[in-house]
Amino acid sequence: DRDQGSAVRAVLIDTRARLRGALAAALPEPEASLASGVLLGGGTRLPSDLARQMRVTGTSHLVAVSGQNVTLLAGLLMAALASAVGRRRAAWLALAAVGGYSLLVGGEPSVVRAAIMGGRYVTAIAFGRQRTGPVALVLAGAAMTAAQPQVVHEVGFQLSFSATLGLMTLAPLLVARAEWLVRHEPGIDGFPLTRPAVELAAVTLAAVAFTLPITAVNFHSVSLVAPLANVLAVPAFLAVAVTGAITAAIGALVPVAAEPLGWLAWPPAAYMVAVVRMAADIPLASVEVRGVGTGHAIVYYGALAGAVWLLAKLPQAPAAAPPQRPQPARRALLPVPGVAMILALAAALLWLGVTSPVQGRLTVTVLDVGQGEAVLIEGPGGNRILVDAGPNEEAIAAALGRNLPFHDRRVDLVVITHPQADHFGGLPAVLERYDVGFVLASPVEADSPAYRSVRDSIREAAVPYREAAPGQTIDLGAGAQVRVLAAPVHTGNPNDDSVVLKLAMGRASFLLTGDIGKTREAALVRSGADLGAVVYKVPHHGSSTSSSPEFLEAVGPLVDVISVGADNPYGHPSEEVLERLDGDAVFRTDRDGDISVSTDGRRLWVETGR
Repeated sequence: DRDQGSAVRAVLIDTRARLRGALAAALPEPEASLASGVLLGGGTRLPSDLARQMRVTGTSHLVAVSGQNVTLLAGLLMAALASAVGRRRAAWLALAAVGGYSLLVGGEPSVVRAAIMGGRYVTAIAFGRQRTGPVALVLAGAAMTAAQPQVVHEVGFQLSFSATLGLMTLAPLLVARAEWLVRHEPGIDGFPLTRPAVELAAVTLAAVAFTLPITAVNFHSVSLVAPLANVLAVPAFLAVAVTGAITAAIGALVPVAAEPLGWLAWPPAAYMVAVVRMAADIPLASVEVRGVGTGHAIVYYGALAGAVWLLAKLPQAPAAAPPQRPQPARRALLPVPGVAMILALAAALLWLGVTSPVQGRLTVTVLDVGQGEAVLIEGPGGNRILVDAGPNEEAIAAALGRNLPFHDRRVDLVVITHPQADHFGGLPAVLERYDVGFVLASPVEADSPAYRSVRDSIREAAVPYREAAPGQTIDLGAGAQVRVLAAPVHTGNPNDDSVVLKLAMGRASFLLTGDIGKTREAALVRSGADLGAVVYKVPHHGSSTSSSPEFLEAVGPLVDVISVGADNPYGHPSEEVLERLDGDAVFRTDRDGDISVSTDGRRLWVETGR
C-alpha cells in the first residue's frame, strides 16, 4: 500500500535525491555523475562510456563509497572539532556522522565494511584503546558474515576486503622499500612531490595485486594501466569529495547557489574525467583473460602470501643517511599547492576558450547521442537552439556537457521535430539541467505514456510552448536566420510529420530534415520551396526510406551529416543512401562523434569529436 514504507528510508531517499539534484544543477555531465558517485556511491549512474572507461582503467573504485570516504569524513570532523570540544567528544561526533553517512549512501558491502572498521577506529580513540587495522578488518568480516553469510559471494565484499588487506600488509612494505630508494638516489629526494607519488604508487600496486584474481575471475579482464591511472586520478579524489560535498549540501539547501558553486566543483572532477579517458585510450589498456577460475585464484594468493612474507623477512635497509653534499642555496618562488592551483586555473581557462564558439560564426553541431538525434545551433550572437533531444536523458546530458560551458546553463529554444522517443526522450534532462527559454514542437502529438510524460515535464518547468508553423523565423544576428520551412501535415506517419528547418548565413545554408521520408520529400519538391543547402542533415539516420534522388538533386549539398548509433539493429545508414551521397563529404556520428560545422557566411569549418 502507498505511504506504508519506512519514514526514515523515505527521508534518506529524498535527501540523496536533493544532493544529486544540486550536483546536476551545478555541473554538466559526466562531471555531475562522477562527483555524485564519489560522494554518494552509485557508479551505475555514470554515463555508459565513462563507466566502461573506468572499468578499463581500474578506477571504478573511486565511485564506490568505501574506506576512503569514511576515513575522510571521520578525519575532517575530528580535526575540525577536536580543539573546540576535545578529542574524545569529537570522536563520538565523528562516529555518529559515520553511521549517518553509511545509512545515507546505502548498505553496499564496501560501505558496511568501511563503516564497521571506521566505527571501531573512532571508538578506540574515544576509549583510549589500541587502533589495530587487522583486528578491525577481522571484526568487520565477522560481523558482516554473522548477519548475512551469503555476503562472501558478493564481488563488492571480496574486492573491498582484499584491497584493504593489501593496504595493510603489502603497501607498508612497498612504501618502506621505495622510501629507502628515494633517500639514496641522488637528486630524486629533493623534488617536492617525489615522496607522495612514491607512496601513492606503492599503495595502488598493493591494492591491484590483492584484487587482480577477483577481477580476472568475475570480469574476465585485467587493466594494465590501473597503476598509472590511479596514481594520476587518486590525488583528485579528495578535492572532488570535498568540493562535491560543499556544492551538494549548499545547493540542496539553497538551490539558486548550486550553479555558481560549479566553479568550485568542476575543475577537479573534469581533471579526473580527463585522466580516466586519457588512460583508457592507451593501447592495450585492458586485456581479456578467459579460463581463470577459483583454483587459479587460490594458487595466486598462495604465491602472493609467500612473496609478502619474504619481503617482510628481507633484511632492513641500512638507516644511515647518504653522504651529505653541499647544496646550492635555493629560494622557493611559490609553494607547490600554489603552482597546482595556478595550473588548474589555467587548464580551466584553456578549456573555456577551446569550447566557446567563435564570435561571429553560426555553428551547427550534430550531437553523438547514439541511435537518435539532437542538433545544437549556436548563433553569431550567442543564441542557442537545440533541435530534438536524443533518445534518453543520459545521452543528451553527456552530449551537451561536452559542447556547452559548464558555467552557462542556458538553451534559448528547444525544437521537437516530431513525437518519436529517439528525438524527445532526453528532453526532461534538458529541462531539469538547463534554463530553457521556449519550446517549439510539432503540432502532431503521440498518444504514448512517454510523450505525455514529456509534455508534463514542460508544464512543470513552466516553459512557454508553441506549435511550429511554416514561415516562422528566428533572427540569430549577423545575418544568420533559422526558418521553419515546413511543418507537419498530419500524414499519419510520425516520421513524415517532422518539422523541417533551414538555416542560412551569407552563402552558407543548412537543411535539418528530421525523419521525413520519400513521400514528404516529394511533396516538398513539388511545393517549390527553396531546399538548396550546402550542409544536409540526412533524414531518418540514413534510412533507405529517405534521401530520394530527386530530393538530393533539389538540395544539392556538399556536406552530409548522418546522426546514427553504432551497430544499430536497423542497418542505418543504408548502403543505398551512402551510394547516393557519393562525392559529398559524408560525416557520421557513429564514427566521428559530435560533428560541428561552423560558418562566417563565406567558408565552412568542420570539426569532429573523434
